[in-house]
Amino acid sequence: QFPIHPETISLRPLLENTMEIFRDSFDARDIALELAPSADVSVVSDKRAVSQILTNLLSNGLKYTEPAGRVSLSLAAPTPATHAHIKIMDTGRGIPPDELSYVFDPYFRGSADVAREINGTGLGLPICKRLADLISADLEIESRVSAGTSVSLFLPAEIPVARATS
Repeated sequence: QFPIHPETISLRPLLENTMEIFRDSFDARDIALELAPSADVSVVSDKRAVSQILTNLLSNGLKYTEPAGRVSLSLAAPTPATHAHIKIMDTGRGIPPDELSYVFDPYFRGSADVAREINGTGLGLPICKRLADLISADLEIESRVSAGTSVSLFLPAEIPVARATS
């Protein structure tokens, strides 16, 4: 159970605050953590859900990016035809094309080599997907082996009323 509580969220400060939680961990692994310059964007959504999605995605970026790599975030302002767009990109190991369709399956952790090398449960992305669904957001992943992964979170300007009350 995850009750949804819509409120106005300024996304840029939320991104900055979430990044600060991880700053020491990124610095300790010599991984650059950057936020692209952008104007602030506000949406009416569930702050706890959006924050948890960002936390899980940054955690994955930290786990799967090698030292001297980079994780960057960007925020695009919505237009009348689109949603607010948060993008998290890393220069990590990437996900093989044949595994991309499974990344939202609970406990899926990729190849045996990855599962042995990297600690985790395989629940981060499935939780992100479930939370995104609850707040009427879309989550998309693009990845190339040895080049990195890009995750886009598309937030509606406002959670639909029927979704917010259920």
